[in-house]
Amino acid sequence: MSIVLSIPAVQTKIGKHYTDKINEDFGTNLSIKKIDLSFLGSVNLKGVEIKDHHKDTMIYVEKLTTSIINAKRILDKEVFLNDIYLDGAYYYMKTYKGEEDDNMGVFIDSFDDGSPKDSLNPFILKTSNVYVNNLNFRLTNANKADSVNYAAKNAGGNLQDLSIVGSNFSSNIRGLYFNDKYGLDVTNLTTDFSYSETAMHFKNTTLQTENTNIKADIDFLYKKEDLSDFNNKVQIKARFNESEVAVQDVKNFYNELSGNDILSLEGNLNGTINNFELKNLISSSEKGLKIQGDLFFVNAVSRERGFVFEGDLANLTATYRELKNILPNVLGNNLPTEFGKLGKFNLNGQVKVTPDQIQTNITVNSVIGTLKTDLQIANIENIDYAKYDGKIQLKNFNIGNFFNDPLFGKISLKGDVNGSGFKLENISTSFIGKVSEFQFKEYSYKNIDANGQYQNNKFDGELTIDDENFKMKFNGLADLSSEVYEFDFKSDIDYLNLKETNLFTRDSIAHLKGSFELDIEGNTLDDIVGNAIFKDVFYTNQKQEFSFKQFTVSSSVKDSIKRIDLESEDIAKGYVTGKFTFSEVAKVAQNALGSIYTNYQPYEVAPNQFLDFNFTVYNQIVNVFFPDIYIDDNTKLKGKIESNKNQLRFTFSSPRIDAYGNEFKEILLRTDNQNPLYNSHLTAAEVNTKFYNISKLNLLNRTENDTLYFKSEFDGGLQNNENFNLDFYYTINKENKNVLGFEKSTFVIKNTAWSINPDEEYTDKITFDLKNNEFDFSQFKLISGQQKIEFKGSLKGDSEKMLLANLTKVKLQSFLPEIDSLALKGRVSGNVDFVQKGTVYSPEANLIISNFEVNNFKQGELAINIAGDNSYEKYNVDLSINNENVKSIAATGVLDFSNKRPIIDIGVYLEDYNLQAFSPLGQDVISSLRGSVSGDFFLRGFLRNPDMEGVLRLKNAGLKFPYLNVDFDFEGESIISLEQQSFILEDIKLVDTKYNSTGRLFGNITHQNFEQWFLDLEIDTENLVALDTKNTEEATYYGTAFMKGSVAISGLTDQLTIDINATTNPRTKFVVPLKDVETVDSFRLIYFKSDKIKVEDKQRELAQEALKGLTLNIDLEVTKDAEAQVVIDEVNGSQLTGRGAGNLQIRIDTRGKFNMYGDYRIDTGVYDFKYGGIINKPFIIQKGGTVSWIGNPYEANLDVTAIYKAKANPGVLLQNFNSNRREEIDLVTRITGDLFNSKQELDIQLTNVDPTIASELEFVLNDNNVNEKTTQFISLLAFNTFRNPDKVDFDVNNTLTGTASSALAGAFSNLLNNPDSKFQLGLDYQQGERGNDIDRLNIDNQVDVSVSTQVSDRVIINGKVGVPVGAQTQSSVVGEVKVEILLNTEGNFRGIIFNRQNEIQYSQQEEGYTQGVGLSYQVNFNTLSGLLTRIGLKKEAKIKEAKNKEKKNEEKDSLISKVNSLINFEGN
Repeated sequence: MSIVLSIPAVQTKIGKHYTDKINEDFGTNLSIKKIDLSFLGSVNLKGVEIKDHHKDTMIYVEKLTTSIINAKRILDKEVFLNDIYLDGAYYYMKTYKGEEDDNMGVFIDSFDDGSPKDSLNPFILKTSNVYVNNLNFRLTNANKADSVNYAAKNAGGNLQDLSIVGSNFSSNIRGLYFNDKYGLDVTNLTTDFSYSETAMHFKNTTLQTENTNIKADIDFLYKKEDLSDFNNKVQIKARFNESEVAVQDVKNFYNELSGNDILSLEGNLNGTINNFELKNLISSSEKGLKIQGDLFFVNAVSRERGFVFEGDLANLTATYRELKNILPNVLGNNLPTEFGKLGKFNLNGQVKVTPDQIQTNITVNSVIGTLKTDLQIANIENIDYAKYDGKIQLKNFNIGNFFNDPLFGKISLKGDVNGSGFKLENISTSFIGKVSEFQFKEYSYKNIDANGQYQNNKFDGELTIDDENFKMKFNGLADLSSEVYEFDFKSDIDYLNLKETNLFTRDSIAHLKGSFELDIEGNTLDDIVGNAIFKDVFYTNQKQEFSFKQFTVSSSVKDSIKRIDLESEDIAKGYVTGKFTFSEVAKVAQNALGSIYTNYQPYEVAPNQFLDFNFTVYNQIVNVFFPDIYIDDNTKLKGKIESNKNQLRFTFSSPRIDAYGNEFKEILLRTDNQNPLYNSHLTAAEVNTKFYNISKLNLLNRTENDTLYFKSEFDGGLQNNENFNLDFYYTINKENKNVLGFEKSTFVIKNTAWSINPDEEYTDKITFDLKNNEFDFSQFKLISGQQKIEFKGSLKGDSEKMLLANLTKVKLQSFLPEIDSLALKGRVSGNVDFVQKGTVYSPEANLIISNFEVNNFKQGELAINIAGDNSYEKYNVDLSINNENVKSIAATGVLDFSNKRPIIDIGVYLEDYNLQAFSPLGQDVISSLRGSVSGDFFLRGFLRNPDMEGVLRLKNAGLKFPYLNVDFDFEGESIISLEQQSFILEDIKLVDTKYNSTGRLFGNITHQNFEQWFLDLEIDTENLVALDTKNTEEATYYGTAFMKGSVAISGLTDQLTIDINATTNPRTKFVVPLKDVETVDSFRLIYFKSDKIKVEDKQRELAQEALKGLTLNIDLEVTKDAEAQVVIDEVNGSQLTGRGAGNLQIRIDTRGKFNMYGDYRIDTGVYDFKYGGIINKPFIIQKGGTVSWIGNPYEANLDVTAIYKAKANPGVLLQNFNSNRREEIDLVTRITGDLFNSKQELDIQLTNVDPTIASELEFVLNDNNVNEKTTQFISLLAFNTFRNPDKVDFDVNNTLTGTASSALAGAFSNLLNNPDSKFQLGLDYQQGERGNDIDRLNIDNQVDVSVSTQVSDRVIINGKVGVPVGAQTQSSVVGEVKVEILLNTEGNFRGIIFNRQNEIQYSQQEEGYTQGVGLSYQVNFNTLSGLLTRIGLKKEAKIKEAKNKEKKNEEKDSLISKVNSLINFEGN
C-alpha cells in the first residue's frame, strides 16, 4: 500500500481528488499539477494555481517545497510545516470593473458557507521560515484608468515565524528584496509584519535601497472595503527615525519631487497616501536644504482634484534653486523667478498653496535682506504676473540685487500693497506706507512717505521725502508705460544736497531747491508738447549761489511747424521754430556749409527741414554746468537753416567768454553761406590763452570758384608786439580730398619777421583724406632774412610716414619759449627727418647750433646728432660743445623710449666748463655761481631720473646768498662725487670774499627728475660771516654777524631751510629798525606805534604769495662781543645800543616771517634820544636790564632802566639856595612791559648833593603832583634847567640857544676824539639863566672843557674847567678834578683824590671849593644777608659751582681794566 502511495501519479491523483472536493464544496478553482509526497513527510507541489471568480489566475506557484510536522493535526485545521521554499510564485490581486471587492476577498469569502464560524477552531498554518524566490505581485483595479495600483517582481527573501490564523497573517520579514512598478529597487525590507482584516503593521521596519535607508514603525488602518481605495481610505500612521531618503526613490511614487539629493528624515506621518500630514518634521539634505516644521498635503496623488500644500515652518533654509529642484511642480511654478536673487535664505511662518492662490505669513532672512509678508497671492499659474494683496515689510533689503540694477541699494519699508507682478517691467501695485531707508547711487534716503500706484513704469500718487539731504513733496503722474510718455506733476524741493546724495558730484558743494511743474507729452525732444515751469530755483556750489527766479519752456506744434519758447531772466530767453529733427540739425548745417564745394558728399537727412532760432544766453546756467566757462549775459545766438536750399545763416556775439583758462573779448561771428561778399566773418578784441595772446583778430572768408578763401589779421604776444597777416584757403579736389593751403602771408613773432610766399616749387599746402587717414604736406618754406625753415612729408595710415624738415641759420630765440632764468641763443642749421616704411624706421636729426649762448655767456658751437636704431623709440645720441677747438661738453650714448619708462645710457665729458651761465637758476636764493667744472660721469636708467656715476672737479668756484648778502669762494680745487641722484660735496673750504672768514662745507645735493633739487649741506666754522646786510626801506633787520658753530642747509632750492646753531663772535652788530615810532608824546620818552591795519594788509599779501623761499632758524648764543641795536627813529637817529648776553632763537623767512624767542641780558648800553636835529640826550642803560621775546620781535618784553645825567641849578625851586652852581641830576626812566604798550616810570634823582638840598628838592618834586614832576623831567631833559612853577612864560631864545649850543659842543667833541683812545677831550657850552627876578639866581653862560684819561691800568683822571661868559661872573673860573686809583683787580676798591666846587655859595663874589682824599669800596648785594656775607661778617653758604661763577661776574664793577671807555663826570 505504501508503495502504491509513493507513486507520484497516485499522489497527483489523490491531490486532484481533494482539490476537486474543495472546489466543489467552496466554489473555488484550485488545481495542482503535481504532488510529490515522501515517507519522511516532505511535500513537493508543482503547478499550484488558484483562479479567481473570473477564472483568471490569482495565485500561481511553480514549486513549493515543505514538510509536514504533524499530519494528524491537519485534520484539526492545524498545519505545522517545516521550512517552506517557494520558487516562481505569482500573486495577482485584482478588483474587476464594476465590482468593489477584489478577487482575494471573493476567494476568502468562498470559504464562508454562512454557518457560524468556529472562532475557537480557526484554520492555522505556521512555519518557522518561508524562503521566497522569484515572487511576483500585482495589485490592480479595473475601475481606474491606471488599473495597476502596485506591482513588484523578482521578490525574494525570508519570512520568519510565518503564521496564518484564520484571516490573520503575521511574519517577521527579513531581507526581502524586490523591484516595484515605479522602478524602486528594494535591497532590504526587514519588518515585523502583521495583517488582519482591519490593519497592517510594519514594526521595526528597515527599508533600504541603494541610497535610501528608512527606519520606521508604520501602521495601515482600514476597513475591509477600504482596501479597494487604498490611496484615499487606508489610514497611515508612521514614525520615522534617523532615516535617509533618496529623492530619486521617492520620486518613483511622488513625481512632484525632483533631483538627486538625499534627505535626512525624522517625524510623524498621519493620513492617507493622498492626504497626509508630516508633524514635527526635521529634514535636511546634503546640499544644504533644511526643513523643520509641520507640513500638510491634500491630493498629493490625485492632483486632478486640486493639490493643496500647507506648511507651518519653524525653519526652512534653502535657495530658490534647491526648492525648485526638489519640488519643481509644487514650488518651482509658484515661486517668482526673482526669488533666485535671495540666495541662501531662512524662512519661518505659515504658507498655504492651492491651485489658485498662495497665502503667506512668513519672515524670510536672506543674504540681500529681510522680508516679512502677510499676503494673499492669486493667479499663481503665471507667478511672475501674480496678483497680491496684504502687508509687506522689508528690512535692509537690497533691491538693486533683486531687480539687477546697480543704481539701487538697500531699502527698508513697511506698508500695504495691492497689485500684481514681481518683475520691474510688469509691476502694477499700489503702496501705502513708510520707507525708512532707501539707497540710490550709494546714498541712503530716510523718512519717505508714499501713497500711490506704480504700474508698468507709471507712478501716480503722492510722495514725501524728509531726509536730511533731500526734502521734497511730489504729487502727480509720471507715465512711461504708454507709447507716448506723459508727465503731469508738481514737485516742491525744499532742499536737495546733490553732492551728498551722489546725484551731482562734480562740485564739492551742490545744493538745490525750487518748485517744478511739468505738463508734457512725448518721448524725445522731437515730439515733446507741453509746458514746463521752474520757479524759485536756487543752486549753490562752493563758489556762489545761483538764483533762477522762473524758467518756462513751452513746446507746441501747429500745422506741423514746431515751436519751442524759453523764457527766463536767469538762464536763456528766445525761441526756435521750424520743421526739424534735433539729431539731424548738425548734419543739415554741415550740408549747407559743404554745398559750396562741387565735390562735397552730403549726409542723408530727411527732406524739407528748416528752423529759425534766436536766443540770449545768460551766464548763470552755463556756470552751473560748466564752472570753468563764463559768458557775458549779453551773449546772443540767432540764425536760420534750410535743408532744401542748403542755406545757413548764423550770428554769434558775446562781449566776453572765459573758457578753461582762455579768454575771448568782444567776439562776433557772422556766417551766411549764400552771401556773395563773404561767407563768414569773425572778429575778437582779445583772445588770451595759456600759451599765447591774440588781439584785434579779424578773420574773413569768401567762396570763389569752389574754394573757400580766408584772410586773417591779428596781433599777438604778451605785449601785443607780434603781428600776423595770414591768408589761406580750403577746398575739395577732384579726388574728393581736402586741401588746406597758404597764400602769401607774413607774421612777426619774437621780434622776427617771417614770410610765406608759395610758388611752383613751394606750394605750402596740405592735402588730406580723413577716411583713409592720409596726409600729404607739399613743400613748405618760411623765410626771415638768412633764416629759413623748409618742410615736406606725407602720412599714409600707420605703415608709411615721411616727414622732412631743414633748418638754416634759425635763431633759437626766434622760436624757443621763454624759460625762467635761462636765456638760450644761437643759430640752428641742419635737418630733422622721420621716415617709416612698414616696420623699418629711420628717424634722424643732425643739428649745428653756432654761437651758442646760455644767459649771455658764450658756449661755442653745439653739435647734436640723433639717429634711430631702426626704431622711433631707440636713438643713438652724440652731443658736444666746441669752444676754441676744445670740447667743453661731450655726451654720447643711447636713448630708449620702447618701454613706459624711457631709458638713458649716456656718458658725459666736461672740461673747464664755465658754471657762471647757470647762476640765474638760483634766483633769489643762490646767485653769483661761478667757476669751472671738469670731469666724467655717466647717466643711466630712467630718463627723467637717471642714476649718476662719476667725479667732478671745481676750480675757482664760489656762490652767494643774496638774502644774507654773503659771498663765498671755494678755496682750491673742490671735489664733487656723483652717486645715483646726488652730488656729494667732499669737505670744501669756504672763504668769504669780504672779511676772509672761513668755514668748511660738506654734504650733498640731490635731484628728482632734474626738476626738484634738494640740498642737504652743512657748514662748520670757528669764525665765518653769516650776515652782512644794509638798511633798506623794507628791511626788518640788518647788520653784520660773525659766528662760531654750524649751519645746516636743507630742503628744496626754492624752499630752503637754513638752521644755524652758533655763538656770536667779535664784530657782530645786529640792528632792528622800527618803522613806525613817535617820540615825546603824552609825556613819554618813547612811544612805539603799531599800525594794525598795515600789519593785517601785510599778512594778507604774504598769505597770497606762493609758499616758496628761504627759512632761517637761528639758535644763537649771544656774547658781549656782539652789539645789538634798535633804531627807534630813523629820521632823527634815536636808537638803543647795547651789549650783553643771552640765548636767542630767531625764525626768519622770505615770506615775511620774523619771530624771536629768548632772553637778552644787557651788560652795557646807551639810549640816544634825538629829536628835531637839535636834542641829543644819551641815556646810559644800566647793567642787568633784560629784553625777552616770545614771538614777534616788535612785541619784546622790556625791563630796562636808563639814566641821563643832566646839570641844572635848583635855585629856581629852592628859596634858600643862593648859589649859581649847576648840580648833577640823574633823569631816570624805567621801561617795562610790552614794546608797543610799555609802562614808563620817570624819576629825578640828585647825586653828590648836600643832603639838605637833596631833601628839600625831593620834597618839592614829590608833592603828589605827578604832572609837575613829569614837567620838570621834560624841562631838564630838553633844556637842562628846572621850570619855574611861578612863572608861566620862559625865554625861548635862551632855551633854543642853549639846546643848539649843547648840540654843537657835542658834535665838536666827537670830532676831537678817537673812540679807541685812552685820552678823551670834551667841550660843552652851558647856556646861562637871565630870567629870574632874584639876581643871585641869574647865571652867566659857561664854556666847559673836560678831560678824561687813563694814565695806566689802575689810574683814572677826570677833570673839567668852566669859564663863565658874561657880565656877572666872568672872572669866576670853575675847576674840578678827580683822580681814582684802582686798589684791586676787580676795581671795586679805590683810592680817590678830588677838588670840586661847593654846593652852597654864601657870596656871589667868591667861589668855594672842597678838597679831599678818601677810600671807596663798592659792594653789590640783594639782601642784608648777602651784604654781611660780602663784608666777611657771615660765612658764605655752599652753593653750586655754576652760581659761584655767576655771582663773581656780578660782583665785578662795570669799569673793567683794559677797556677804552672812561668815566665822565658830566655823564657825557
